[in-house]
Amino acid sequence: MPRIVNLIELLSEKPMTKQDITLEYAFDERQTNYYTDAGRYLGLIEKSHDEDGNILFQLSTCGHRIMGLGYKERQLAIITQILMHKVFSETLKLHLQYGVMPDKQTIIQIMKRSDLYHVEANSTYLRRSSTVIGWVNWILGSIEE
Repeated sequence: MPRIVNLIELLSEKPMTKQDITLEYAFDERQTNYYTDAGRYLGLIEKSHDEDGNILFQLSTCGHRIMGLGYKERQLAIITQILMHKVFSETLKLHLQYGVMPDKQTIIQIMKRSDLYHVEANSTYLRRSSTVIGWVNWILGSIEE
């Protein structure tokens, strides 16, 4: 999540091509796709094409609004964007209820009930459950700040 926040900070300065992002972070293209897709999933980043046909990423209207906030308000707004998605809100609710992070199998069951986009393979569910845990831990850490 800190990398996604940093990416939206960069995009608040100017739109960037996929190649720009890949070079900026010394990513491979798959990593660039992951972070930009995560920002799009949260409604913070939009994807388009520049005049040369290159893939271009920029902040969405929501992303611009959030980046105009002070630090604490911005963090809370990003948390709100995350918690709009059932898998994150349910996982956080279980964590707060029981005092421990739900295990990956529980999170996978939440994901399956949440009709996630383009997820069919169990290996994808398992990989994404790690993301859910990471983002919920980021939320918990942000709340403690």
